[in-house]
Amino acid sequence: MIDTRRHVAEPTELDEGKTAAFRRDVLVLGRAAEALYEPLRMNHLLWGNQIPRAHRHCVRGREAAADPASGDPLSFEALDLGRQDEEQLRANARALREPLISDGRSGVRR
Repeated sequence: MIDTRRHVAEPTELDEGKTAAFRRDVLVLGRAAEALYEPLRMNHLLWGNQIPRAHRHCVRGREAAADPASGDPLSFEALDLGRQDEEQLRANARALREPLISDGRSGVRR
């Protein structure tokens, strides 16, 4: 299990076991997102330009015409903050979290 209390700026700061757990969690989440959203593809991004920390962005790929950012960084205006159905958001979060929680090796906080 990944120690979620320890801050690392880069995945390269993790030992082999923790790196494997980090990547495994990303794959489990990516598969759950694919099953839930049925995207054109999943984009797995490793960014840390503004706040150095080891994390991944799992972003569903869309057809160019349906992409709110058209290949550019996603703006906050495109996020629909506060305009989503709260119950749907909670249901989606549960569906995405469940495969990670049921995986006994996951580093996700329970």
